[in-house]
Amino acid sequence: MFASLLTITCKFSSLDVSNEKNFLVTSLEAALEFIKSDQFNKIKSSQQTVNSIFETVATNDLSQLQELLKYKKTKKGDADLCHPLCDCDTCTKSADSSHDIAAFNEKGQTLLTFAALLGRTEIVEFLMGMGAEVDSLDYYGRTPLHYATLKGHQGVLLILVNCKADVNVKDHDGNSPLHLACNNGHENCVKALFYTSKAVDVDCVNKHGDTPLHLAIKWNHAGIVRVLLENNAATSIPNKKGKLPIDFAQNYYTERLLQQFHDHSEPTPDTCPTGPSASTKTLSCKEHGIRPKGVDQFKKIDLLLKAIEKNDLPLTCFYLGFSNDSSDYSFESKCHPLCNCEKCEDWESGPEMVADKINVNTCNIDGFTPLHFAAKYGRLELLRILLDGRALPNLKTYKTLQTPLHLACTYQRLQVVKELVKCGNCEVDAQDYKGNTPLYYACVKNDAKIVEVLLNNGANCDVRNYQGNSVIKEVQEKSLFGISNLLKDRFEDFVFL
Repeated sequence: MFASLLTITCKFSSLDVSNEKNFLVTSLEAALEFIKSDQFNKIKSSQQTVNSIFETVATNDLSQLQELLKYKKTKKGDADLCHPLCDCDTCTKSADSSHDIAAFNEKGQTLLTFAALLGRTEIVEFLMGMGAEVDSLDYYGRTPLHYATLKGHQGVLLILVNCKADVNVKDHDGNSPLHLACNNGHENCVKALFYTSKAVDVDCVNKHGDTPLHLAIKWNHAGIVRVLLENNAATSIPNKKGKLPIDFAQNYYTERLLQQFHDHSEPTPDTCPTGPSASTKTLSCKEHGIRPKGVDQFKKIDLLLKAIEKNDLPLTCFYLGFSNDSSDYSFESKCHPLCNCEKCEDWESGPEMVADKINVNTCNIDGFTPLHFAAKYGRLELLRILLDGRALPNLKTYKTLQTPLHLACTYQRLQVVKELVKCGNCEVDAQDYKGNTPLYYACVKNDAKIVEVLLNNGANCDVRNYQGNSVIKEVQEKSLFGISNLLKDRFEDFVFL
C-alpha cells in the first residue's frame, strides 16, 4: 500500500514543494489518485473479506465460518501459485489470507480472541480444534482468556484452560485474567480458574501493585473475596500507594470476613499443605470432592446433579455407571481386609466408576457432590445407592464448607438425616465456614425430631461456632420451646431463660 502511494506521489514531485501549501496540495492529489487506482480497490476488497469472516463470529454463524476456513484450506492444497510473485485473480484468491484462522481485525484480535470476547463457546471449541493459537495477543496485550474473564464467559474459560491457556499471562496494564474477573465481579470465572488450574497466582500484582484481592474488596464483591481467601490470598501485600486490601473494605462485613480468615488460618491435622502459604483451614485436601478433569467431565457432573435434583434414578445411575436397580447391590463386608476371593472381588468391583463414567465423589465448581444434592433434595433412594457406592459422607462444599448432613438438617430431611448418621464414619459435629454444626441448623429450624436423632447419635450441644455461640445459647436466646423441652429431658442442668 505504502509502495503504491509512494509511486503515485513521485508523479507530482516535479512541483515546487518548498513551501507548505504546495506540499499539502501535492499530498492531497497523490491520495486522490491512489484512491482511484486498482491497488486501493484490492486493499478495500481484502479488508471487506476480513470483516466478513469476523461477521460470522459476531452473528454466531458456525456453519458459515467452517465453510470459509474449509475453502481456504482446500485452495491452499489444490492450487499452487503461477510463480512466487504472481498476483493474478486465481493466485490472489488461492492465497487470500483473510480466510486464514490467524486473521486479525483492526484491534489485533484473532478469530479466537473475538469469539472469546463475545462468548461464542461452540466457535471457540471449533477454532481450538482447527489449531488456533490459544495465547495470541492483541494490541492491548490481552489473550482470549483475558476477554473470557473480562466478560464472565465461564464456558469459554473452561475450554481455553483445558487447552493449556496461560492462566497468569498479563496484559499491558499488568492485569492477569484473575484481575479482570475480580474487577468485574465475575465470581463464576474466579471459581472456574481455581477449579480447573492449580497454577493460578492468587497474589500476582498489576502495574499499580494491586492484587486480585485489592480489586475484589474495592468493588465490594464479597463472594469473590471469600473465594480468594479460601485459596490462600495474602491479606498483607500493599500496593504501590502502600494500601493493604483491608484499606479498601467498604463495610463491616468485609472487614469481619478478612478478620475471620486471619483468625482461623492456623494449620489443622486434617490439612495437607503444599507450600508455605497452604495453611488455611478451609483448604484441607481431605475435605472436598474430586475435581473433574476436562470440560466434558465438568459438563457431565452438572448433568448428573440435575438428574438427582429431578429425582431421575435411571439417568443418575447411568452417569455413575451403576445398575438402575438398587436391589442388584447388596454390599456386605469382605471376608477379611486382604481377601481377594471371587466374592470379595465382585464386592470391590460393585458400582465403581466405569472408565467413561463419573466418580461418585466428584464435585462441581462449588464443591457439591452427588451426595450433597441427594441430601439437599431428600432423594432417599438415590442417597442409599450413593452410600452403597462408597460416597464419602463428610466431604464439604468450597464456599460454605457444609457436609451433606448440614444440608439435610437445613432443609429438614428427617429420613436422610437418619440414613446419614447410620454411617459409622459420619461426622455429626462437623463445622461449616461459620463454625455451625448440623445440630445448630436443626435447632434454628426448631425441628425437634431431627434434633433428637442427632442427639441420639452423639451430637454435642456445647460446640461453639466462630461467634462463640453454642446450640444451648441459641435455643435460650430464640425461645425455641420444642427444642428446650427436649434438652431439659436430657440435661438436668439446662435452664430455659
